[in-house]
Amino acid sequence: MAVVADGMVFLFLLYAAMRSGRRWTQAAAAFQLLILATHYAFASNRELEQWAYVSAYYVWNIAVIAALLAGVIWRARRPLL
Repeated sequence: MAVVADGMVFLFLLYAAMRSGRRWTQAAAAFQLLILATHYAFASNRELEQWAYVSAYYVWNIAVIAALLAGVIWRARRPLL
């Protein structure tokens, strides 16, 4: 179920990155793709430790949040007109 949700978030972020062309949307989409790669790596290789999967998953999630936060901060600093 988490893979489906992460896949949908990736598609949304990819759409946003393609439409806007801004760096922070591209970074968020790239980090979300790394989250999907983490799911795939753990599913294809069961010898990986659980802590490696969880720590990689959280690192990439924090990176997505940081990219989105950077976009919000950048937008707040721009003049409206």
